[in-house]
Amino acid sequence: MFATNGQASIFLAAVYGGLMVGLLYDAFALLGFALGGHRTLTGALDLLFWLAAAGVFALTMALSGSDGLRGYMLLGFASGGTLYAAGFHRAMVSVASTIARTVRRARRRAKKKRCKDQHQEG
Repeated sequence: MFATNGQASIFLAAVYGGLMVGLLYDAFALLGFALGGHRTLTGALDLLFWLAAAGVFALTMALSGSDGLRGYMLLGFASGGTLYAAGFHRAMVSVASTIARTVRRARRRAKKKRCKDQHQEG
């Protein structure tokens, strides 16, 4: 017979793993955007993302105490990814755009100050 002890905690760990993979996706996308998004760079970052996602999957399986791959684990990962895409992704994009806007403003101010200082010296 099937033992159902621990299946809920394993499913919840898989949901957290799916959320983590979504966070990794946004981090790699932001890194690619910050570094310029060249085709070769994008390919390398995609490869690194999939390796990291596989690592999260394996680590989740190892730490959750599962004895093998089960359908509910795949469902948990898919649920976590869907939750991230439906809710957390927007929040992360909002935070990233706020940070980018703040950095742009700071750079503009620093550039204006440098130009002003150079103009006063000359």
